[in-house]
Amino acid sequence: PNTSHNNQVLYIPKIRIPLLKRIIQFILLVRLLKKQSNGIVISDFMPVLSIIIRNHRVFQLIHDIRSTTQYRRNTAGVFTFFLQKIMLKLSQNIITVSNYSRTQIANKININLNKILVSYNGVDEKEFQSISNSCHLRDIDILYIATFENRKNHIQLLKALNSIDDNTY
Repeated sequence: PNTSHNNQVLYIPKIRIPLLKRIIQFILLVRLLKKQSNGIVISDFMPVLSIIIRNHRVFQLIHDIRSTTQYRRNTAGVFTFFLQKIMLKLSQNIITVSNYSRTQIANKININLNKILVSYNGVDEKEFQSISNSCHLRDIDILYIATFENRKNHIQLLKALNSIDDNTY
């Protein structure tokens, strides 16, 4: 990332063999992290790194547990959830992106809420300071990227936008 000094970023090479990609990346990542001095690792990689890496404080990042819903990514939902449940129970620490996800993870996985931290997704407002007012040719611009799910409250968002008085902004 352009926000880090190059000597602070560790890279794992791209793996071009689809069937072995995840396993090889996991092995490379573990080897790389074991060579580093004690530190903090925040990872959304499954399997959970804290099972193997003991010289770091590992935080497992998980956005949601879609594998328990109709919005799961693959047909192996029950199997995926089973593995995810084991991995999260073995995690030292868990970070998620909302209180809703925190509660869902705690309830579905049967984990103490105190083990799960919430860190909301955010954007540094400095990124928007370079945009001049002349770029705003329309009254309102919205870009919303997400999977369409009831829990994301898209209908409520559309209703709220519809209720905005044109003279208030």
